[in-house]
Formats: sequence, C-alpha cells, structure tokens
Amino acid sequence: MQSNSESAQMQWDLSGAGRGRWVFPARPDGAVNQYVDFLHFFDCDDPEAAAELLISADTDFVAWVNGRLVGFGQYSDYPDQKTYERLGLAGALRKGRNVLAATVFYNGRDSSVYRRGEPGLVFEVRGPGLLAASGPATLCRPNPCYHSGPIAVVSRQLFFTFGYDARAADGFGREGYVPGPDWAAVGDDEATLPEDRTVLSPRPVARLIDGGPTPAALSAATRPSTEARSCPAMR
Repeated sequence: MQSNSESAQMQWDLSGAGRGRWVFPARPDGAVNQYVDFLHFFDCDDPEAAAELLISADTDFVAWVNGRLVGFGQYSDYPDQKTYERLGLAGALRKGRNVLAATVFYNGRDSSVYRRGEPGLVFEVRGPGLLAASGPATLCRPNPCYHSGPIAVVSRQLFFTFGYDARAADGFGREGYVPGPDWAAVGDDEATLPEDRTVLSPRPVARLIDGGPTPAALSAATRPSTEARSCPAMR
C-alpha cells in the first residue's frame, strides 16, 4: 500500500509550460463512439537510458512506439478522477527519429460501466528529460477502419457494439509508416488543459503482465474402461 506522500509524488502535474495537453479533433456536441488515430514524431539522443510513456485517455487507448506495442487499456472512466498509465519503453526507442502511434476510442454515452467525459488523449515520453508531449505537434485523423458515430448497442450495461473494416487498414502503427494527406496537426484550440484534468493520479491497481504462452504438452490420452465407466448396481 502506498502512503499519501508517495502517491502525491507520483501524481502527474500538467500545469507546467511545454507539458502534455489533452488533444482530440473537434467533434459536434453529443458525438458518441469515436475512433481517432494519433501520431507524434520526436527525437532521442540516448535510447539506452531509462524511458517511459505516461498516457491517459477518455475512454480507452492502444499505443505503439516505433512499431512496438507498448500498452493499452485505460484504468478509470470517471472524468473527474482521471488516472494515467506508466509504460516502460525499454528497447522501444532508438537514436534519432522516433514515433509514437495511438488509437483512442471515445464512448461518449453514460452506461453502467462508463461515465461520460470529454474526449481526449494526453501523453508524455520521458527520458532523460521530456522527449515528447501531446499538443499542436501531434497529428491526428479519424480511424479509417472502425465505424465512428451511432451504432447498435449490446446492452445498457455494455453499450456499443463496433464495426470494423480491415480492408482500410494502412499499418499506421508499424515502423516506417509515412503519414498521408488524411493526417492533420492538432489545432491550438484542440490542445487543451481542462481545470479538472490538470493533475492526474497514478493507476491504483498494478497492470496484469502478459508473460506469453505457457509451454504445455499432452503426455498421454486414454479412454476409461467399460467397467470403470459403469455405475455400481443399486442394492
């Protein structure tokens, strides 16, 4: 259990100049079920140094660095108590040009598992120093594969289903991807710092670690005998 002082030291304060801003392209009021892609290019002089990605989103995210999947899944969906993820980047960075890619899903409609907040993504790559921060230098576009906008619901508890067309995938999260004309820089009015999201708290529960498949083998397969399978006579 972390003490209050330790938790305070781990809080992510976005109030300083040059820090991450909440980014999301302008959407009509009441927009729901939105899927948006983001790209952010940055330089790194010392890829062997310890580095991490701090990231938060409303409602959910998946992120890659230089084509490597580094994390996914937002812990909390309460807009007034936003948490953030700390994702290690060991082995993901390289000297020179690097790129962070992310897809963000915004629900936008209250359900039993989600409280509607403002759409957004915020991130910082640290290490050593601040290597990248979400803001006007971040590129974005509507995700070309997922259906955005009103769609059928599973139930009032789980809410939206999803529509996905793999034919539109262009591998934007892969290394070497070059953005085309469908990408645009986040506007100054789309990079904001809402007062209630200036300070974020760390994820209160440790993430599950995917250790990969566990080796297994079938050593023998037999069928029980007729006698073993028969029921004893009732007396």
